[in-house]
Amino acid sequence: MLLDRGRRLTRGAGSLSCRRLMGEWFTRKDPTFDPQVVAVLQRRYAELEKMAKEQPREIPAKLRSKQRAKPGARPAAGFAGPGQDSHSGHAGELRSRISFARKQCNEIVHISERFEGLINIEDLGAIISLRLKRTIWYDALALYCVHDGALVPAFVIGKNSEVFVSLCIPLGEGLTGWVAQNRRPVLNGNPSVEPGYVNNSMDCGTMRSALVVPLEGQSGLTAVLALYRVAQDAFTGDDLRVLEAIRPHLGGVVCETQRPKAFEASSGS
Repeated sequence: MLLDRGRRLTRGAGSLSCRRLMGEWFTRKDPTFDPQVVAVLQRRYAELEKMAKEQPREIPAKLRSKQRAKPGARPAAGFAGPGQDSHSGHAGELRSRISFARKQCNEIVHISERFEGLINIEDLGAIISLRLKRTIWYDALALYCVHDGALVPAFVIGKNSEVFVSLCIPLGEGLTGWVAQNRRPVLNGNPSVEPGYVNNSMDCGTMRSALVVPLEGQSGLTAVLALYRVAQDAFTGDDLRVLEAIRPHLGGVVCETQRPKAFEASSGS
């Protein structure tokens, strides 16, 4: 995390205050960090730093890096069934991944509740992207919210961000539109079927697989979360199971973040 990296680089300068340390760090404009995430941290680093000090560190479960598995069948027309299992991992590892993902999700919910009214949907998307990448690897992430019968990007990060941020996907159309209308996840779908997405097979940054799930709150569908990878059939059945385990909680926190606050309603009247 940005705060941890800043501490390591300046460990010898113990007298520096957190405010001064972060000020110097943001001034550097390190290109290795996404500008959207840096902007969110710049606004919230003091609160997040305080929360980090109050909670114990979690150690992620170790995965078997040498384990090999054969890829599953290529999805037809970009719509892969949720039952597909391209890489069936060890049951114990899957339980560890799901347990760790739930802890990360609980942190997201805790942050949202603690700073209720201060975090907007873009801030929440940045927090989700940071926490989720500790469990499921992706090259790009997009959080689409429902607005006037279409899906519009509320937060986008990673490769091809400039493409995904410009999309406006009618419900029922393309990959995410199908997920939104049918309320069913898609494993290793084809991102090129999205309306407005230009697929250049010669471009090394073109996304070739997607893991997409609907997020629902008390009022129904509230958003669609899409993870993208450059490699073909890159996501596994275990990736889908991990995301399915935390999907209800993510849907609830997104719904609460989008809900109009009482003080906002009163100020607008």
